[in-house]
Amino acid sequence: MSDAGSHETRRGPGWPKLLIGAACLAVIVAWTFHAVDINAVIANLGNADPWIVLVELPLLLLLVWFMRAVRWFTVLDTLGARPRFLPTYVSTAVSLGLAVITPMQLGEALKVAHAKAHHGMTIATGASGFAIERIADVLVLLLLTALAGLFMVRTDMPVTFVAVVLCVAIPVGLLVAVALGRRFAPGALADAMRAFRMMAERPYAALRVFLTTLLCWLLTAFIWRAGLMAIDVVISFPAAIFMVGMVTFAIVLTAIPGGAGISEITIMSLVVQSGFSPEQGLSAALILRFLSLIAIALGIAHWLASLTPCPPPSRTVDDRSREMRAGINRIEMRRQDMSIHASPPSASDVR
Repeated sequence: MSDAGSHETRRGPGWPKLLIGAACLAVIVAWTFHAVDINAVIANLGNADPWIVLVELPLLLLLVWFMRAVRWFTVLDTLGARPRFLPTYVSTAVSLGLAVITPMQLGEALKVAHAKAHHGMTIATGASGFAIERIADVLVLLLLTALAGLFMVRTDMPVTFVAVVLCVAIPVGLLVAVALGRRFAPGALADAMRAFRMMAERPYAALRVFLTTLLCWLLTAFIWRAGLMAIDVVISFPAAIFMVGMVTFAIVLTAIPGGAGISEITIMSLVVQSGFSPEQGLSAALILRFLSLIAIALGIAHWLASLTPCPPPSRTVDDRSREMRAGINRIEMRRQDMSIHASPPSASDVR
């Protein structure tokens, strides 16, 4: 009885997130059937530029993953590991593909386990490095979103009250998280602070982490803008940055797996407020959801590639000659040993 009760207690926190996601999806479906011309949405998606959707978006996404692997490599090196870049990139790509379908994108923490298995790091140190990345993401994206929001206000572009509230809520949430960490997880917070001190002692590494984080989010905004342009929804680059920030923060704050529902509502509302039709808003949400499917497919491809054993390196002429010389040397040593044991005893040995 108690076991069942504890099991239900552990599962309980997941149900509100699922209910919120289901409610958001229900709102989208109801709004779609009452306010949106489905045929127009299908036509918009059918007329999407295939080169942008199937070639440019995956390549740009791989570029973002490469930059995130560079950042993770820098963090691991700073924390005392001696990582190799190719395994670091593969683990980063697989974890990013998993992050698309996990709450708060926590699937990316898979690379912490990989760092423990392949780079000899403890889970605590790897988690501290992951915390460095997460805080860098929040601070950089918050800065970009706030600057983009200010630009949109100054240029009379639409900005929602919810967006302003989110910009204020994120730093407050960070302070609350630190306070809760000091109260309930002082050891984890101490590990994270120790990792930050190690980063501070290497300013060039900290600068690389900041610059790669900045470049990753700018490229992400560029990808979203390119995806919207594929269906003739043209927005400014600051508006794309603002949209990326609002959607990301909404997904993180609600902790809904994959941002199902909340992502679509946020994208549609921002696109419609930018002067586009509801059909274009729904088309924009669906094309960006398709980008998530591309990320999942690329993550699975990297995972399958990591399972394939690498062929042994081909031997060159120099390798064969070295092996022959080593074999000849072994034969000569055996002959010398045999001659020593087979030689007759000397006269001194007899006396």
